Amino acid sequence: MALPPDVRRVLSALLHDLSLDARECAQQSWRRNKAPMAFYWKVVSVYAGHLHRLMRPTKAEMAGHVPEPLPGRAPTRAREGA
Repeated sequence: MALPPDVRRVLSALLHDLSLDARECAQQSWRRNKAPMAFYWKVVSVYAGHLHRLMRPTKAEMAGHVPEPLPGRAPTRAREGA
């Protein structure tokens, strides 16, 4: 990822909060018999959850250690900043 680990951690936390909030909105909509809105909020929750997992920094990035790329291999997420 091109973003620094600290920025990714904050963005990941924001997306996680959005996911939890959207999940609660989906439950409330379902209880009120508003199935289309429940579906919408459930989808928002799932997408935000997936983006949260994608954006969170790896343990190696948080520790400040990024392994060197092996010769002949394309950079991976953990090695992009090297």
